[in-house]
Order: sequence, then C-alpha cells, then structure tokens
Amino acid sequence: MAGQGLDQLLDGEPGMVRLLEAIRAGKGVQPVAISGVPEGAWSLVAEYLRARLNTNVLVVAADPQALVDDLAAFDSAPAVLHYPAADVLPMDRTPPSDEIVAARLHTQATLARGGSRVVAASPLGLSRPAPAPESFRGGVRELKVGSGEGTDWLVSWLVEWGYSREAQVDAAGQFAVRGGIVDVFPPTESRPLRVEFFGDEVESIRGFEVQSQASITRHTEITLLPAREFPHRQAEVEPALERLRALDFSACLPEVADQWRDHIAHLAEAGYFAGVETLYPYLTEKPSSLLDYFPEPPVVLLVEAERVRAQAERYRMDTEELIASEAEHGELPRGLRSGLIPWAELEARFGRVVGLERVHEPGAIDLGWQPPPTMVGRTDSIAAEVKASLAGGERILFATRHVDRVASLLETQRIRPAVVEELDLGATEIPPGTALAVDASLRTGFQLPASSLRVYSDLELFGLARPERRRRRPGRTA
Repeated sequence: MAGQGLDQLLDGEPGMVRLLEAIRAGKGVQPVAISGVPEGAWSLVAEYLRARLNTNVLVVAADPQALVDDLAAFDSAPAVLHYPAADVLPMDRTPPSDEIVAARLHTQATLARGGSRVVAASPLGLSRPAPAPESFRGGVRELKVGSGEGTDWLVSWLVEWGYSREAQVDAAGQFAVRGGIVDVFPPTESRPLRVEFFGDEVESIRGFEVQSQASITRHTEITLLPAREFPHRQAEVEPALERLRALDFSACLPEVADQWRDHIAHLAEAGYFAGVETLYPYLTEKPSSLLDYFPEPPVVLLVEAERVRAQAERYRMDTEELIASEAEHGELPRGLRSGLIPWAELEARFGRVVGLERVHEPGAIDLGWQPPPTMVGRTDSIAAEVKASLAGGERILFATRHVDRVASLLETQRIRPAVVEELDLGATEIPPGTALAVDASLRTGFQLPASSLRVYSDLELFGLARPERRRRRPGRTA
C-alpha cells in the first residue's frame, strides 16, 4: 500500500472498478449511473476514465469551466479542453468574444490531431454548430522558418479563413502587410506574430507587443488556425447565398431588410464583417457539431443528466420563440433559422454514457465518496484531528492556496506536511499516515474511504469558495 499515487488508489476503489467494468461491457445497454461523488472530484473521475480506457471523455455540465479549473490541480493530467457556449444569441449581430471563439477553435484543432483528451462543455456550447471537420482541417496551417510559399499565398489564405486586413494589428483575427512583413494575430495566441519574408521564403517568426512593437519571442514554426468559427471560402458561401436570398423579408421594417441585404451582399465577397455570424446557420444544410471531431464516439459523462437535457431544450426553444417574436415585429426575416442543434440529435451521437448524479438513485453505482468534515470555525482543533487521522493510517492531502497557513496550524502538533510543487496523479506518492500539501484549488474536497484518503480544499479548511476565474485565451501548449 505504501508509495501509491492517486491513480493507483482509484484502482482500488470498488466503485471505480465496477464503473470501468460497466463501461467496458459495451454499447447497446442503458447508460451507467453513478453517485456519491463530491463536486471537487468530478473532473478526477473524468480524467481517470480517459487514462484507463484510453479514449476521449466528453463531460457535459452546466458549469464546465469549474471542471477545467479542478483538473488543473493535477499537473500530470493533460489540460481539459473547454468548449464554451457563445456569449451572444444566434441572431445577434454581435460576434462572440475572442476568448470564446479561440477556445472552441483550439478544442476542434486539438481533437483533429488525435489522441485522448477530456473535453468539458455545457449543453449550450454543444448545441451551437461547428464547421464540418473536413472544412476546418483546411484552415489549419503549419508555417515554418525556411518554407517558401510567399506573402501573396499567406495573405490569400488569411482572407479565406476569416482574418480581416488592417493598417496595423491590434486585436485577434487581424493581419497587416508591409512589404515582405506580414503581422498576424491568431485567435489562440496572447500576442500577434510577425512573419518576415526574404523573397518567398519565411526568414523569421517573432511574437511582438502591440503597443511597443518590440519582439518578445522567436519561433521556428507556428500553427495558424482560422480566425472565425466558420470559413468564408467561396465554396461554402455560394450555396449559402441561395438559401439566404430565399428568406422572406416582406414583413421586415425597411431598414432591417436593407441591412440584411447588405450583409448578404458582403457575404458574397467571402470576407469577414461584423454581423456575419448571424448568417452562419445558412452555410450548410446539415450542421456539424463538436461530436464530429471525435474519431469515434466519446465516453460521455453527463453531470445531472435531466438538468442538462432541460437546459439544452429550454435554450433552443426560448431562442426560436424569440426569433419568431422579433420576426412578427419586423426585426428579423420570417422563418430565420436559429442554427441550434436539438439535444436529441446530439445525444444520438454519444458513445457510452455515464450519468453522474448528486443524489443516489436506484441502480446507480455508489462510489461512496464524501466531502471531508468542515474545519471552519474550529482552527484550534485542526491539528489534533489531523494527528489522530494520520495515527490511524489515513492519507491526507491539502489542496490549498494557503499552504503556509495550513503548515502554521499543524505546527502546534508538530505535524509538518510534505509540500509538493506538483501533484502528479501517478508519480506523487501518498503513503499511509502521511500528509501532503500542494498549492492548488478545488471546488470541494473529497474522501476515498477504501483508500483511506482525505482531500481538503480551502472550502472545508477556511470556508473560502474558489473565486470565479476569468476565461483566458488558450495557449499553444494547453
């Protein structure tokens, strides 16, 4: 039992053994249901399934960002891919934020490269359509120092894949040209890139600061992704124009009809413009979804399945009712598509489904994990309780942003937890009767009874809920 990592401890949990057996039993049977899992361990279950089954795991939850943040506590696990919902309605002329578009593109590109990953999405994020994978792959380009296709080719490619040409680059999705230099700001990068050509050959690639224009980083190669969710290539645009010109503008206010016709005319030029997102549902007759990017149907972890289904259908119905209402008032063309994919169509593409419920239901596999007892308001007794637990052979892990404070509290009983820089699921050993502390954050702690493991978060230790993290643009190494 000594020297086991978290993944080995999970191997010994009876509920996890039963869960793996049920998933491996094959398709064509009812979804597996599990319960007895505190929130802070949801992402750990997903990562464990990914690693042990060597397959992609799609977690569908009302708050996918929380699962992304939880799994970040475990350094050895590949970063969770986040597939967020748009922060605008489908018929809004305002595009989704750059961070949201970047996260969606990054997830699609990563899945297209293969391998097994955990992907976290809300039902709203899944219901927003995605470009067909075969089309999207054409918009993923490797650019290397020494390659020789020339500036004209690069400029043509950037326009084709949604980048807007500006005098100077200052935002994601833009590019600028000055002689043999092309500045481009990919949506998945935190700063723009300067590609310098010598003749037709790429001589250098550097990251630079927008304000100072000073070079910050050097690259030998980069991967360029499309600037927008959907391509604006002529092959995709021509069929869309026929469908759009058939819209019924007869009841529209004159200024609304004129604006829509202007947008359709701009789309015919196959370039990006503000408001083009409203036209995306017409780029294809049968929309694709993120599920088309998995090489085979993923294992799907549905967190509170009925809530997820209801949220997806309510959003689609509310959106379509709003579109119909605005059409009646002349603010939109009649019969306008929302583009949202019905939940039933998404669910039909799932692989093996695991329903994770907060409350135990008949027939569910009860993992039997519980939150650890709260220490809030009992700081004087923390050290004594931890000492007694360690004497009984328990393993204790503190995942806290206040490592020094925890160490100070335990010092009263001469307990010195081993502070680890990284919590590796396989390599970080947690022997019985030992305490470890790591600078990390979980929504809640949890206990694994069969493994005698107790994990404390700042919520149980100090009553501190994890602050909401601002969404960041995904990095190239995530």
